[in-house]
Amino acid sequence: MKLGQRFLFSLRRCRSCWANNSLRSVLEGCQRFDIVNLLRVPFSALVFIIPAAALRLGLRLPGIVLLLVASRLVSLLAHWLYCLQVLPCLRSWPTFSDSVVRPLIKFGGWVTVGNIVNPILLSMERFFIGSLLSVSMWGITQLHLKGNQALDDPGQPYDYHLPGL
Repeated sequence: MKLGQRFLFSLRRCRSCWANNSLRSVLEGCQRFDIVNLLRVPFSALVFIIPAAALRLGLRLPGIVLLLVASRLVSLLAHWLYCLQVLPCLRSWPTFSDSVVRPLIKFGGWVTVGNIVNPILLSMERFFIGSLLSVSMWGITQLHLKGNQALDDPGQPYDYHLPGL
């Protein structure tokens, strides 16, 4: 299978995951963390319970995967139903409003520019510091940078070593 085909296959396979995450984000945006926890805890537990129970029942890998996919679809349906309960406006078809197009494009443009420029600036900074300082000093500056990133996003795994310490 070619790389492009693999990518498209992965995109198709992850649609329900993205839909689940999107619907969970809608609930979180409405600050309904009680519903998010109500759904997340049992469905997260099912990821571990289903394979263990299926093995005890003698099911093989295809059966386990089928049960996991079914639980993901049930989770998707539950998230959708709670979203409809929290936001009844989702029951109707969305309408297009000309007045919001310009602010959305302005905001989306800045988000896009920021997401493109930030990695470029970080790379330039690394090359600039690397050209002026020794490699060990560059490692110390990267430790500081990664430490700040870890404070910004605590869920991010640490992928650095402590050079010279």
